[in-house]
Amino acid sequence: MDKMRFEKYHGLGNDYLVYDCGKNGIQLDGKKVKCICERHYGIGADGILAGPCWGKKVWKKGCGDKKCEVVEKHLDDEPKALLCRMEEQEDILEERFGVVIWNPDGSQAEKSGNGVRIFAKYLKDAGYVTGNHCIIEAAGGEIYIDYLSDDGTMIKADMGVLSFTRESVGVVDFRGELKDELIEVPMTFDKKNYLCTCVSVGNPHCVIEMPKLSRELVTDIGVAAEKSDYFPKKINMQIVKVVNRERIDMEIYERGAGYTLASGTSCCAAAGAMYKLGKVDSKVEVFMPGGSLFVEITPEYRTFLTGEVERVGSMILTSSFIKKFCGCKA
Repeated sequence: MDKMRFEKYHGLGNDYLVYDCGKNGIQLDGKKVKCICERHYGIGADGILAGPCWGKKVWKKGCGDKKCEVVEKHLDDEPKALLCRMEEQEDILEERFGVVIWNPDGSQAEKSGNGVRIFAKYLKDAGYVTGNHCIIEAAGGEIYIDYLSDDGTMIKADMGVLSFTRESVGVVDFRGELKDELIEVPMTFDKKNYLCTCVSVGNPHCVIEMPKLSRELVTDIGVAAEKSDYFPKKINMQIVKVVNRERIDMEIYERGAGYTLASGTSCCAAAGAMYKLGKVDSKVEVFMPGGSLFVEITPEYRTFLTGEVERVGSMILTSSFIKKFCGCKA
């Protein structure tokens, strides 16, 4: 049986494993991901980044059809569409890379700010990218990457345009009382009322401004919100305290991951929500338990996320572990 090799990185304690599809022969699925991300019996991580996944024309020019088939079998039907959109853009294909983002519970995420920056760092480390820019495609859209340091540690990511509509966030108005734009709307979680601003960064978020923050509080609200009829596909929850017009503090409970030390898309959502409410300026530093990231917001609500990511090291799963815990046959 093949072994499985991972590269581990973190962004402010938000740790991911990179699984290079071209260098591994075993197909990932939800059961394997959940097993591998388990922190006591597996490697432990907040998720797995599977890629790089390129369009077929790049594989044919560089590696042949066999490699292309290996990459395709790591993708389910939804992320496969990434390959189709890339095929007609031959002039920039070599700078464009697809990634599938797995949550530790075995589900898939549309986008991850720390995840895509970690994946960008891996692309630089592995020699896939030699310049100062690249484009990463996830299920939630394109992310334009600027490398601000030669080693790829400091990265700025264009996270796209925020949307505050019910449709984009995936909110169900089961009581018939919500407006189309979800700005400080009243919502009830576990019989407690909150003013919520919901926003999509390519994935869904609910932001609540509060005078005091704690891990226990965001976890309680996050667990209750995941079970709420408002969010049939669940939600990423942030509670936020505005310190001044250039700084906010935040605690995070992520869909599919639970309590998290840091989150890039959560930074964009929280900063964007407070900017929408007129409480912060267009350049905001977001402080989390794991550290801080910088968010810039344009008048059109396009967000840019800047911060460092670090490589931890290489991890190899043995064939006996894979067979016993991941359910693979020898």
